[in-house]
Amino acid sequence: MRQHNPCYEQIQISLTAKKDDEDIDNDNLNETLHCTTFLSRQTTWIIALLMTIHLILLSNQFLLQNQRNQTRSHTNNETNNEINNQINNEINTEINNEINNEFNNEFNNDNTPIKQKFFLHIGPKKTGSSTIQCSFQKSRNLMASHTSYRYLGRQAGLTCEHHQPEDLNSVLMTETLEGARHLSHEVLTHLRQGNSPLFSSERLSTIITNINTNDPESIDRLATLATIIDSVKQDGFQVKPIVTYRRFYEWVPSYYAQKITVVKSFQTALHSKTPAECRISMRSWFDQVPNCTGFPDISMDQHPLQNVLHHLHQALQLDDVGIVNMHQMLPEDKEDIFLAFVRQQLPGSSKFLQIYGKTIISKNMNTAESKLTDFYHLAFAVLRMEDISISQKNITKSAYTVAKAFQKKYSKIVTVFGGEEKIPIVCLSKEQQTKLLEKSLRFEQELFPEWFAMEGTEIDHRNGFQKYVDRGKFCEWDVTQMLQNKFFKTIAIFILSQL
Repeated sequence: MRQHNPCYEQIQISLTAKKDDEDIDNDNLNETLHCTTFLSRQTTWIIALLMTIHLILLSNQFLLQNQRNQTRSHTNNETNNEINNQINNEINTEINNEINNEFNNEFNNDNTPIKQKFFLHIGPKKTGSSTIQCSFQKSRNLMASHTSYRYLGRQAGLTCEHHQPEDLNSVLMTETLEGARHLSHEVLTHLRQGNSPLFSSERLSTIITNINTNDPESIDRLATLATIIDSVKQDGFQVKPIVTYRRFYEWVPSYYAQKITVVKSFQTALHSKTPAECRISMRSWFDQVPNCTGFPDISMDQHPLQNVLHHLHQALQLDDVGIVNMHQMLPEDKEDIFLAFVRQQLPGSSKFLQIYGKTIISKNMNTAESKLTDFYHLAFAVLRMEDISISQKNITKSAYTVAKAFQKKYSKIVTVFGGEEKIPIVCLSKEQQTKLLEKSLRFEQELFPEWFAMEGTEIDHRNGFQKYVDRGKFCEWDVTQMLQNKFFKTIAIFILSQL
């Protein structure tokens, strides 16, 4: 119950009298003033008290806030410590992963650990082997730093335009017993250290597929290769051959050009039992393939890759073969056969590929000079003419030297015919082109039935073939018709006489 206060009553009387317009006597007025003064003092104390209480509350709030800040700071420190620990753990994990990579703890796409293998890249010919070898040669130290793969050879040669390390093995390493022992020792040393060595030589595909029972040397070469493979198997490791696939319609003109330009002497070609048509034009050669010696890697009945796969099984009992499909590249491969090779066949190389793309410039290696085939055709046709004397026919210069002599007169040849576009050409006939495309499609379907059945594969194949047609890939100089020009014939004989 609220305590009675006379001052409140007196003030209420005065307020009521004022409201009713009544006069207030002096006694009531004095009493009212006294009470007002008292209450004013009382209110001042109350205000002071309230202010004191307010200051106390502020002080408590400040102390509480300070305590909260200290708590939050402690919590932040703990959080920061947790973050720092997490970062350190991630760094340590990454370092451990790098260390583990050095000891072959890379993983396959299905997250299973990669086992050491001896990778043997064997071509076949004209499938980008020189480009692959040159890129391996350039990046072998980088690869050794970020993967467990070790490139042992072969040397890519002068065409690589890169310093050749002295410890890289040559292509002949697989063809002598001494070389085989040396290579086997290197291979097994790397395998036992937890690494996967890789050796590359397209010549191996020829050794495997061209076995002549009447030629002891061919049998010895295969036996030497087998000793290397057997030594690896006997030590408990796997041998993994890798081959590269190129569509048949692309491979044929490239292979023909290479074989035409590797002939050492026209004397050998002139006295060969091989029909002359085999060395005059690709068109005449195309129908003579079974009768043309000097072209051991081609058959019109199967893709060269099918032949290699067959002999890997028959001669060396190797069935687990990796196939690099140069027509199944991803955007990140940047149309680089080396990047596709590593991505498709060497799992655990993602970091290497990232660094490689930023530090090393790849370059396609064209081992055959542009249009040099035309000059070989021309030189051979000139030497076969009846107008040529016996002394000129018995020229001792290499075929390359003779062909280069005609190449140096290219501008003169163009002038004689009134422009490059007026030089007579001969192309595969429509029937030959149809035959080539049909075989190319059939071989691809036999090699890759699932991929070939996918939408777009066959269309891409046909479109690629048409691009080859449009770019004149199946056309060459018609040297027989060129030599019917008497003025040019005179010039050609003169060029030959200067050698």
